Amino acid sequence: MSPRKGGLLPVAVLLMQLTTSLQTDDVPCPTNLCPNQEHCLRRDGPGNLSFVCECVPRFANDDVMGHDCSKTSNGLFRTFDSCYGNSCRSGSFASPNYPNNYNNRDAILMTLYIPHATYIHFEFASPFGIEKGKDTLNVGKGLEVYFADLDVSELVFDGELVPNGFTLDTDTAWILFLADRSDTFAGFNISWTSEVDFEAPKVTFCPPDQNLFVRQGIKNQRITWDEPQVEASENYTTTKNAPSDGIFPLGTTAVKYRFADVFENDAQCEFAITIIVDDVPPVFYGCPSDLSLNVTLPTHSLNISWVEPFVTDNSNMSLIINTTLRPGIVLEGGLHEVDYIATDPFGNQGHCNFLINITVLEEAEPESPVINELLPLIICGALFTVISCFCCLGRSVKSGKHRDTVSKSNQQNNSTDPRSSSLVRPRKQSGEDSLNSSTDTRGLTSSSSEQLNSISSSVSEGSSGFISGSGSQSLNTLDEENEPAYAATIDSSEI
Repeated sequence: MSPRKGGLLPVAVLLMQLTTSLQTDDVPCPTNLCPNQEHCLRRDGPGNLSFVCECVPRFANDDVMGHDCSKTSNGLFRTFDSCYGNSCRSGSFASPNYPNNYNNRDAILMTLYIPHATYIHFEFASPFGIEKGKDTLNVGKGLEVYFADLDVSELVFDGELVPNGFTLDTDTAWILFLADRSDTFAGFNISWTSEVDFEAPKVTFCPPDQNLFVRQGIKNQRITWDEPQVEASENYTTTKNAPSDGIFPLGTTAVKYRFADVFENDAQCEFAITIIVDDVPPVFYGCPSDLSLNVTLPTHSLNISWVEPFVTDNSNMSLIINTTLRPGIVLEGGLHEVDYIATDPFGNQGHCNFLINITVLEEAEPESPVINELLPLIICGALFTVISCFCCLGRSVKSGKHRDTVSKSNQQNNSTDPRSSSLVRPRKQSGEDSLNSSTDTRGLTSSSSEQLNSISSSVSEGSSGFISGSGSQSLNTLDEENEPAYAATIDSSEI
């Protein structure tokens, strides 16, 4: 079948036969690389050029094609149509007048570009009718028809049986329909769906930021880390701006990984490496205060304990901790210094120190046990003597004999039996005599007061508090008509 030239079919007819499903926005080329400023779309995929141009015939006999619209078909087709972009993920293309008969000498080329398509699947609708052996429907990969391949292509369809569906592993395809000038048939309606890959690789592990401390004078440091982990449905490539076992300068360096599949779906992993000169010493917390303790001879030492401090460091690295003394140590009297020293890996030191002062005291002299035992008796004897003196104010002590201190008139009225006891009640004086007498609140005369003073003096000179005499003595107090009375019993041997 030889190519035939003719006029363009009405554009409205072609647009009516092409239906698509609207998808996401297309990604235009950063810079339009199409030679005639056609619509330029970015193209991602293995082995593909980075862009495609949506070819639009400018003249009736302009049959350009190809990814950049720079190829010509030498009059192979009269009508050109295309579907480029994400909106073309699914759609259909039919012969003119379908399902009515197509026209004689029809020559139509349709090109298809689906960004990120991993495959395109085609199906035919019923009815299907193409003159067998005369008219042909060809389908192939790419955006350019290679004429030498038309006769050997397996994807040639004609006859009146509906062909089976088929799949092309590509993101571009072309459909070419050629009819001769003889019989016409119902034609075709071919639809397609596609599988697109816009799923970026998934980073399952990205190293955290790292802070590395170095000692003063260090200018750089070798750093290592665990590589990021990635899951992806397609093969992917990895790019990074720093090796995982490299030398880094002081300060912060941003490390970036990029993982991209064949369709440039990408994921990134970023973290920071910071190298810091460490001049910060470890810090102690809970450092004990100074201790002051006493010990009494013959003991001259003490077992000392305390709560040890804890220490932290900005490097979060292992520290070396030394101390001069540990809790539970036995210390002699005197001044002792406890010093904790923490050293980080970069030579910085932190300190915790405090003093323990143990004072040894002399042994105290014991008190005399004789004095301690007699002291209660002395006190009790003195108290009893004072009380006895107060009770005996009615007596007069002369030359070792006892005399009742009541008036003589009262003695005459009482029994003269020397062994009997006399009940004496002092009388009240009236008139001017009472004014001349100095009587206390208990009916005692001034002479009784003088006797009290004499007895008190005797007590202070060492008296035992008892009136002298060989016989027993007793003192009783009676109360008659609310007036005090005194009775004395005197041993006859002392009269």
